[in-house]
Amino acid sequence: MRMSSIFRLVGLLATRLLVTCRAAVGVSQEYLFIDRPFGPGPIYEASQSLSERCRYPPAVGFTVPAFLYSPAPGALGPGADHQTGGVVLLHECVGIQKYVLQVAEALASTGSFTVLVLNVFRESAPQMTPVDSRYVSSEALAKEAEECMWKMQHLDWNAAVTDVGAAVAYLKRSRNVTGVATWGFSMGSALSLLSASRGLPHLAAAIAFYGFPDSETAPGAGRLFDPANVRVPVLAEFGDMDPFVGFSSPSMASYITRTLTRARVTSIVQHGCAHSFMNDEPWARFDGGEHVNETCRRDGLRSALEFLSRTLKVPLRRNASLVEVSVAFASGHELENPAIFVWVLAGVVLAAAWVFVSFAMADPHGSSSPEPTSSREPLLNSC
Repeated sequence: MRMSSIFRLVGLLATRLLVTCRAAVGVSQEYLFIDRPFGPGPIYEASQSLSERCRYPPAVGFTVPAFLYSPAPGALGPGADHQTGGVVLLHECVGIQKYVLQVAEALASTGSFTVLVLNVFRESAPQMTPVDSRYVSSEALAKEAEECMWKMQHLDWNAAVTDVGAAVAYLKRSRNVTGVATWGFSMGSALSLLSASRGLPHLAAAIAFYGFPDSETAPGAGRLFDPANVRVPVLAEFGDMDPFVGFSSPSMASYITRTLTRARVTSIVQHGCAHSFMNDEPWARFDGGEHVNETCRRDGLRSALEFLSRTLKVPLRRNASLVEVSVAFASGHELENPAIFVWVLAGVVLAAAWVFVSFAMADPHGSSSPEPTSSREPLLNSC
C-alpha cells in the first residue's frame, strides 16, 4: 500500500469522525431519500449542446434526496425534549453549495430547527467540496453559468414543487415539527415562492433570498406563479448591488410587497450586498459577488432566524453563526458522548502511527513513484 493511500484512508476516517462529532456539540446530519409521487420524466430538459450531465439529466423518480440537519439527541441538556420548527432549504441553479449546508447547520445548532436541504437536481456528488475549484477563470464560470441558466429555464417546476411538498410532509409527519417554512436562494428563492402559491399542506412560511418567479429568468416558474395565491408570511431579501435585471434586482423588494396582496410580506434590501450575498466563497467574486461580505451574511442569517422563530412559533434556544462545515453522507448513528469520540479519535491516531512505523520498517530503502497530481481539484459537479 502506498503511503499516500494510507494517509488518504486515515483522512477519510478522520473526516467521518469529525462529522459524527457534531452530534456531541449539538448537530446531527443524515443523507436520506424522501418518498414522493412517481415522476416519469427528467428533472430538467436535456441539452445536446452542453455537457454529458446535461445531455442525460437525472429522472425525477420515486424519491428526492436530501441532507437532514437536526439538533442531536441530548444537545439541549439531559432530559430536554423540545419541539422544533421545520425548514426546507432550496439551492441555487448550480446545485447544492457549501454555504447552503452552512446555513442548515447554523439553523440546527440553535436547537430550534430541523432542516432539510433538498438535492433537487439529484446530483451524484452534492457535497460540492471543494466547490470553488470549478471557478478558476472567467471561461470556466461562463460555461457553468450557461448550464446553470439552462437548468433553471428548463426545470420541471411542477416536479420541483412536488419535491418541496414531499419534504414538507416528511418533516411534519416524521419529525413532529411545529410547522414548516421554505427558504430558497436564487433559483431556490423562486421555487420557495412558487411552492407558497400552491397551497401545500403544513407550509407555514416562505423565505426568498435574491430570486423571484418571473417570466424571463425563470419562465417556467413565472407561468405557474400566481401571487394572489400566496397566503403565508413571506420574507424577501435582495442586495442593492445585485446586477441582475428583474429576477433578483433590488426593485423586486417593493414589487413583491405590491403583488403579494394576500400575504404578510417583509421585504429587505441589504445595502452593500450583491447577488448570492450569503455565499462567502472566492468564486462568488466572478459572479457579481465582489461585495459579498460577512455583514451581508450575518444580517441575512439574523433576519431569517427572527422570521422563522416568529412564524414557526419556536424560541431561539442558542445563538447561531455560519461556520465551516464538513460534509459527508452520515448514517444517522451519531456519537452522543464526547468522551467516546475522544477515545475513538485517539485510537485512529495510534493506528495511523502504527501503520506508518510498520510501513517504514518493512521497506526502509524502498521507493515508489509519485502519484500524478493535478494543478487543480477535480470538477466534482461540473459539466
